[in-house]
Amino acid sequence: MTKLNHRFSVLIIAALFMFSQSASAAAPKTSNSSGESNGWGTGLQNAISDFQSRLPNIFKELTPEDVGNKPHLKTHFGATSSFTSDADLGQNENRPAWLSRVSSGLTLQAPIGDRLYTEVDYTFALATALGTHTHSNTVSHNISGIANYKLTDATTLGLKNNTQWSQLPGTIDEMFFLNTTDVGVNHKFSEILNGHVEDKFQWFRDRGEPLSQEFIDNGVSGGIDYEITERITLTPTTQWNLRHFDDLRSKDYWQYRYVMGANYKLGSRTTVSAHAGHNIRQFEEGTERTDHSIIYGVGITNSINKKTSWHLNYAKDTLDTFDTSFINRETSDATNLDNLDRNFRVVKTHRIATGINYQMAEKHLFALFADAQFTRTDAEDNVLRLRENDESAFEFGPSYSYRFNRYISFELKYVFGERFTSDDSGSGRGAYTFHRIGGGLTVTV
Repeated sequence: MTKLNHRFSVLIIAALFMFSQSASAAAPKTSNSSGESNGWGTGLQNAISDFQSRLPNIFKELTPEDVGNKPHLKTHFGATSSFTSDADLGQNENRPAWLSRVSSGLTLQAPIGDRLYTEVDYTFALATALGTHTHSNTVSHNISGIANYKLTDATTLGLKNNTQWSQLPGTIDEMFFLNTTDVGVNHKFSEILNGHVEDKFQWFRDRGEPLSQEFIDNGVSGGIDYEITERITLTPTTQWNLRHFDDLRSKDYWQYRYVMGANYKLGSRTTVSAHAGHNIRQFEEGTERTDHSIIYGVGITNSINKKTSWHLNYAKDTLDTFDTSFINRETSDATNLDNLDRNFRVVKTHRIATGINYQMAEKHLFALFADAQFTRTDAEDNVLRLRENDESAFEFGPSYSYRFNRYISFELKYVFGERFTSDDSGSGRGAYTFHRIGGGLTVTV
């Protein structure tokens, strides 16, 4: 079954390539301003446009005037294949394997009148791992939806929900479930002052060993963006949340944090950001029932020119179990560095991330990233054994992507990762080193 699924993903990629070649041959070739032939990319784009024209109106590509005003149903498809030197990180022995992932989904954009906009997306994915000591298949689902209602010209009500059954990063067949619901209000008080308030509910569960890490979390947060000058913006925020673990009552807590943030524009191409605050975590059980932590961070983004940009960010924070903030990212995929030692009720982290992008000739994008995390724990916060576990982990690598046309893009990526651990703390989190190289296609119609 595993070999069949692996071959299936390869055949789909091959079929896409053959279809593009036939579409290129069937469509007349055109030339750009420099006299060069646009080749099979243009032929495939014409073939897809012709296919869309035969579909019901809801599937047809919208004109710029209709975007945001008429309902539209989009389909998307992705296929990737890669080789990794270790598919199950942190175990006693390396498990090299070929990894394949095929995903497909639908996105429905449905504006209702002039004030209400709704969008729903469902993505199904099949992942396989095939190696000498590794044979596994996993199925994941991701359902997300948003609804924004413009109450007045200054006030917007928002509702977001994301539900996913996904593979735990760094594992072969371990899965997790996470549901996140956000309800919020944004209000523009003036041209220089904006405010927001939101309530967030999360439910997380996995098959944690040796103890389940299922929890529910409910929190309320708020903040303002105050533009003092054209260069300086203050962004103070406050947050309160309550987290309850199903089987680990010793990890139950309520938490309050307040943070003062600021952004400063160093000209038209550079922005510097900084934040600092205090985090208080109160536990229901244990000898040390209160944890006080200072949290802070700095960052910089810079556009060197129209083609090149880079960023550098550093943050010190207090986390536990799983850093679920990954759902706010563009791809909403968890990474190895988001998966923390589950035996601790407090994990203090230092995280540094940087990257550079170079856009060449519109279709070519070269990128380089690096991400490092250093964690510190105390033995009394280990709910299983009174042993600490300080870890250091980092990943970096280059990538290249090519956009054939507005429907199809290709990416090639290499990642090197390593983790150092001072003690396994009874959780089985050993050190690891891995190399991973692969690529894939993304199609959106």
